[in-house]
Amino acid sequence: MSHLYYAPLIHPNRDARNGMYPATSFYGRLQHAHNHLVGYRHKTVFQRQWRLGNKTYSGASSTNLARFRFRTGYGAAYLRIVMLQCVANTSTGDPRTEIELVNVTDAVTTTAGPWQGFIDTTSTGDEPSTWRIVTDTIAVTPAKVYTATIKTYDSCRPMSILVMEIGSGTITEAVDFYSATNVVSDAPIFDATRETILGGLGSMYRQNGALQINWANGNGAALTRSSATPVNVVNNSSTGTPTAATPGYSCDLRYRNSSSRTGVPVELAVYGSIPAGSGTVRVIDTAGTTHLTATVNSATPGWFTATGTITASDLKFDFQAAGDGVNTLSVYAVSLVEYES
Repeated sequence: MSHLYYAPLIHPNRDARNGMYPATSFYGRLQHAHNHLVGYRHKTVFQRQWRLGNKTYSGASSTNLARFRFRTGYGAAYLRIVMLQCVANTSTGDPRTEIELVNVTDAVTTTAGPWQGFIDTTSTGDEPSTWRIVTDTIAVTPAKVYTATIKTYDSCRPMSILVMEIGSGTITEAVDFYSATNVVSDAPIFDATRETILGGLGSMYRQNGALQINWANGNGAALTRSSATPVNVVNNSSTGTPTAATPGYSCDLRYRNSSSRTGVPVELAVYGSIPAGSGTVRVIDTAGTTHLTATVNSATPGWFTATGTITASDLKFDFQAAGDGVNTLSVYAVSLVEYES
């Protein structure tokens, strides 16, 4: 059983400096903190809100309202889904929402839901009395690539969705680098104990980073672009070097890099298509630096990826999309995650 409560702060000057003797108490504190992280501290993989009063974003039949792509972290055992639904924009039918999850690595598909919407023929707005909260918990496999599609039927209206990883709490030494060693005073310190902790910390650094940015149009429709000049995907109008005023994302990545490098490893994924040629989606900051670019080069809609690094600093960047000057690029979703293989 991992510890539910936060481990106390571990200061390196107390136990981890040259000339100090190896103390089992130090490794006991490391084990406590390590097991707590594996068992309980995981990341959000998706969050999205739609504006109150907007009753037209969900289609009358079946609508792919949003997509996202993520990698399950080390020690992740489940996805917790929390959703707020409002009155459906219909007076008939069977309004409902579901999330299709695909474990791409193992080719396994799971459907969360459906969560039934509801029809209120007397309400004309989005009063709190018409809101409904639904939840679900879906088992996942750690360290795998997943894609997700949020689907609505008969004008069902999810108003906000949160998807987050959770650990199992109870885990064994056979998986996820959990350390079950009984560390007591004057006991021997074995290589295996240190290797387990170091291996777990390394895997969590590479796979459990908190950066997760997802973009999709509010109604699930594609952004289209034929011009070879990159355009901001959020407003479909801003071009050139981003500014503080252009719609984008502010992220504080300070202190997330390892000591041997200045960047944070990330993976960019784009769901899109183009009938011929190729189009691109890039991550560009307000200094005009392009950190990474994903290329879309298929007429069949799918996920296209690129890996790279983003400077470990407090910065603001935009997603920009471009066609090839002839063919029209369609972009349905963009996901940017902190990850290293």
